[in-house]
Amino acid sequence: MYSLRCPGCSNSRLFDGLLRVIDQCPKCGLKLSTYEKGDGPIVFVVLIMGAFSVSLMAWIEFTYSPSIIVHLIILPIFIIFGSLALLRYIKALFIYIEYKNRSRNNEKKH
Repeated sequence: MYSLRCPGCSNSRLFDGLLRVIDQCPKCGLKLSTYEKGDGPIVFVVLIMGAFSVSLMAWIEFTYSPSIIVHLIILPIFIIFGSLALLRYIKALFIYIEYKNRSRNNEKKH
């Protein structure tokens, strides 16, 4: 099951800090440094946060009609914290998907 845990054993944490993936699982020994994440997670975070930010800005504008200062205060905070939180989960999802695909490919070779 997908979580912020090691995809091999689901017992150890996946991240060391906020966004740094651990090199190797201390429980099962799975080398997580070999899983290439690249820029894929960032692309999805930008697209998702862009859609949510524009929607939030439009909702605030049409519902409350505040001054531009309110948008300049609320939206950057929402974008920064939302992006960091979302990036962690999408990065873990990419690792999990690559782990599952590698497992399937190894089973087909034998």
